[in-house]
Amino acid sequence: MRKLLKGASVALVMAVAGTANAEMVSTDWLASGDGLATLDTQTGIEWMDLTQTKGMTVNQILNDSRFDGWRLPTASEVESLLKSYLPDVDHHYTLTYYQLGAWPHYENKSEISQIRNMLDFFVGSGSDYQTIYGMYSPEENQVRLTGGTLYGSTNQHARFYGMDNGGGGSWDYYNSAYAPYLVSDGGVTLSSINDPNLNKENPNAPINASAPLVGSFGLMCLLTAMGTQRRRKGQL
Repeated sequence: MRKLLKGASVALVMAVAGTANAEMVSTDWLASGDGLATLDTQTGIEWMDLTQTKGMTVNQILNDSRFDGWRLPTASEVESLLKSYLPDVDHHYTLTYYQLGAWPHYENKSEISQIRNMLDFFVGSGSDYQTIYGMYSPEENQVRLTGGTLYGSTNQHARFYGMDNGGGGSWDYYNSAYAPYLVSDGGVTLSSINDPNLNKENPNAPINASAPLVGSFGLMCLLTAMGTQRRRKGQL
């Protein structure tokens, strides 16, 4: 698990996400209907619900076999997600990890709606007060925070804390309210196992990784057959 996550965060081939046709779809991780993951249809990457990692450190996750096949997202993937699904919300800050009281305040309806949708996908809906604090790792043994909250009697206010460029903690950093982000390139959730095409937009998905091998094998067989045919003609 540790090697898988660390290696993937270094060598990942990134698909550039945009706002066109971007959609987040609930997928099942362990059982049909559990809805414990969310597919980004623009990138083909699946994001685990933060309810599953809340209150855990990164090191705890790296050494927990329950999360085999999942990996830490790159900072670029987190930023890409925010750009795609929160186009009206400023997600670039230079505040330190410990200055959460300085979060920007939003009351614009489009901003509130986008933050609410993001929260619903990752922590579930139905609450008058929703909060999401996701941790990501920009480099080994470092964590940064991105997240937001809705508040007020009808969720008419919101704050969102974007890409954190300062401060932070180590992979042993713990807070009961925070949850490390985890992503899958495919073939881990029940949904993607049953339908590998869900991750087809991700160049690192199993369905895309196997295609060149098949093509190369087919080409090798064709060249071998052509060579055999030439030798036979020469013998004649």
